[in-house]
Amino acid sequence: MKLNKIKIILLITMFVLSISIVSALTIDELISSYDYSYYNYTINVTNFNDTMQDKLLHLPINL
Repeated sequence: MKLNKIKIILLITMFVLSISIVSALTIDELISSYDYSYYNYTINVTNFNDTMQDKLLHLPINL
């Protein structure tokens, strides 16, 4: 009976450790999959028109 408890505890410990090892391997693969060599020195500027109106005079103000 005591031997079975030891086996169960050992199996649970091995299972928990195997999960952390698999997780660490996938994180390492994820980090190594990133490409840090891409540098683009362009600036994207969006042109838009915005309109506001004064509540008292109802004059449109273009920005």
